[in-house]
Amino acid sequence: MLAHLVDDARTTRLSFVRGLLASGLVFDRLGARGVARERAQDPRRTLEAFRSVGAPRASGGAHGTGADSLERA
Repeated sequence: MLAHLVDDARTTRLSFVRGLLASGLVFDRLGARGVARERAQDPRRTLEAFRSVGAPRASGGAHGTGADSLERA
């Protein structure tokens, strides 16, 4: 889950469109590629990456699942 959120936060509109085209317009494939790219061997590194990107922005930042949101909960 964190790898998906890290990917979402790092994805720009342009990289989303490029990635979607490269994945043959298959959202599941696009998501799987993003998770594979952002998932670290050590889960602590994925958590560090999540904390470093803050709130996801590529989807409008409306998720409310950024690291700061989790710390307030």
